[in-house]
Amino acid sequence: MNLNQYFKSINTQVLLIENRMKSLHDLELLKHFNENFYSVFLEENYSDSFANPHYCYKTFGEIGILLSTIYSLILPCNNLVEVDHSFIEKYKIFIGEIESKYRSNSLNYDDLLRSFESFSHSYQRVTLKHFIYMNYGMKRELIESVILNDDLSSTDYLYKLNLHVTDDDKKMVEAINQISDIKLKEFAEYYFEAYMRSFTRNNLKRGSRTGMAIHTFLGLERFTRILYNTILDRGYRPYIAYIHPGPINNQFEFDHNTDDAFYLSDDHLDEYLLDMAEFFEAYKAELLKYSGNFKIVRFGETIKPLSFIDVKPKYSDGQAKIKQTMNSSFFRLREKYIPEESRNYSLMGLPCIEIHKDFLEVFEHFIDINKMSNEENERLQSILINELDKAEFIHVVGGRGNRTNIKVNMQNLNNPNQETLFFNCGSDANIPLGEVFTSPKLNGTSGIIHFPSIYVDGMHYKHLELEFDDGVVSDYNCNNFEDTEKNRLYVKENLLESIENLPMGEFAIGTNTYAYSVIKHYDLFDKLNPLLMEKIGPHFAIGDTGYSEMEDIKVYNQNGKEIIAKDNEISIKRTHDINKAYTYIHKDLTLRIEEIKELSVVTVAHDKIVIIKDGGYKLSGLEPFNKDLTLD
Repeated sequence: MNLNQYFKSINTQVLLIENRMKSLHDLELLKHFNENFYSVFLEENYSDSFANPHYCYKTFGEIGILLSTIYSLILPCNNLVEVDHSFIEKYKIFIGEIESKYRSNSLNYDDLLRSFESFSHSYQRVTLKHFIYMNYGMKRELIESVILNDDLSSTDYLYKLNLHVTDDDKKMVEAINQISDIKLKEFAEYYFEAYMRSFTRNNLKRGSRTGMAIHTFLGLERFTRILYNTILDRGYRPYIAYIHPGPINNQFEFDHNTDDAFYLSDDHLDEYLLDMAEFFEAYKAELLKYSGNFKIVRFGETIKPLSFIDVKPKYSDGQAKIKQTMNSSFFRLREKYIPEESRNYSLMGLPCIEIHKDFLEVFEHFIDINKMSNEENERLQSILINELDKAEFIHVVGGRGNRTNIKVNMQNLNNPNQETLFFNCGSDANIPLGEVFTSPKLNGTSGIIHFPSIYVDGMHYKHLELEFDDGVVSDYNCNNFEDTEKNRLYVKENLLESIENLPMGEFAIGTNTYAYSVIKHYDLFDKLNPLLMEKIGPHFAIGDTGYSEMEDIKVYNQNGKEIIAKDNEISIKRTHDINKAYTYIHKDLTLRIEEIKELSVVTVAHDKIVIIKDGGYKLSGLEPFNKDLTLD
């Protein structure tokens, strides 16, 4: 086993980070870093990269999978040094110890695994610190200085943000610079008002909290500056918390998304709980000022099919439970410093440059979609909810090649004059507008949902089928690979996150047919994220309800009716054992409206009320929804 090139490459990567840290404003050095540091992860170089576990396995045998995992840590290392400058030195020492054992012919798999398990505690600790720092409003001096003060008409500023910069990112900046300040300012003001409206809409109490974090993506810095100043002008305290780069290589990210299976253990969990308590307390002053975030997510890149590799580490059932415990413990402790009733968010999607050759035209359409007025849509949705509230169950049957056939049981509605099952969703927490949703009754919710083609978390599923029995996933499959077991494993590890019996946490109908018409006109269905998809058709969420950890906060529709369907048979366990109540997963899966043969309400008296039939709204009063719908 010759690892000379492996150690040469990894040490070169470390040196690049060290040089970057010494010269944060040297533009030529930063461009050199961008070109060389990220190259080993890019698709065009990945086939023979040490970041590729399949290549390392072929080259080094079983130990190669672990060597690839260790090599891949250099990518997050570059960001983690922001909160711990010494971390790159710790990584260097770790690599040096491995290399020393290799030079003395004493390196073997078990010894390497023990060394990695030991180092993983340091890695987990700084990763957790970085996550809290980035997500909850800590001031990032360098990033804010660049975005607020640099010349954004030039693309050179991008290299100062310590993110992977591509030619497409530069084109994005150049395109956004063609939009007028007036239009972007109006858009920022609309976004701010939506954020503030969401506090009232969801009956939340911000109190004296004035900190507002901004999460956006690379290329939108001019709009980010305008949004920052809009918030500041209103008397609040904005933070530019995170700027998301485009994906470096989806195959790389997929290959390494279960790497922690090498070290997850009960000891690891104990360390995590101690570190978490320490960091939340250390950042207490800032956390107590935090009121929520503005989050802009990107969509529009072409997602290429992933190759399934057999050499990925896999979670044991015990490790899947450890991850679930880590999630639940994090959110419960967060509640101590940032209570659910005191914080908020406003989530919005915008396209990146790759979405279409007529990018500016498409981008401005999505500005219009995200700025749609609530009043008329909420009126139409009230008509819809009045009928949905009559349901004992809702029956959804697919058509035009869609094999969906599912009965979704509704909660009991005892006082329809004052209560309702469905939330009438406008443009506030989730933008754009256009959705009614409920938490279904799990008992009796049974059948199959079929998605001929769907993208979730950047991953494509062909002919995804989920079977439900009493409201939980009882079987699943897809058609991505020839091997059935590979298909099941792909669904289990990625969509279900290794929790096989996920409940149906939400049933909803997306009503934004204007967005649907734009998406269909430009043929963007395969380039959307769930935030957009959920607004253009009936959908189901697997995992927790839409009211997770907010079940006791009273929420009302615009007509004064209280939404009472916030719990289900699993979430209600929070009253006696919170560890059994939540999965901390919520994934929306949307059926395109043209795939619906019939969606109907079935009442206790067995009457049927047809809502959607053959891809269009049939309920009287909802005719305006149909003006933007066309079937091929």
